Amino acid sequence: MYIETLMTIAQKFRENEQYQGGYVRIFQGRYIQAYGWSLNIGSAHSEKPGALLIGERPDDCYIAVGGNRCDGAEKWVKIL
Repeated sequence: MYIETLMTIAQKFRENEQYQGGYVRIFQGRYIQAYGWSLNIGSAHSEKPGALLIGERPDDCYIAVGGNRCDGAEKWVKIL
């Protein structure tokens, strides 16, 4: 259920911003909010731990882990 919700949010973001493919960046705080897009996975260092990177398939989703809120996350880990 959770991945399906994230996939729906990411797809709506792609449609609204007219992006095709790539990854939608999602932050989970008080609300779940899509805030950016990138063509490639890229580095997690510019993201806070807990940020999500959602691809077009359920098996292509990642979460930023390690690090801290000031210095950024250490790496992306695939969500299974």
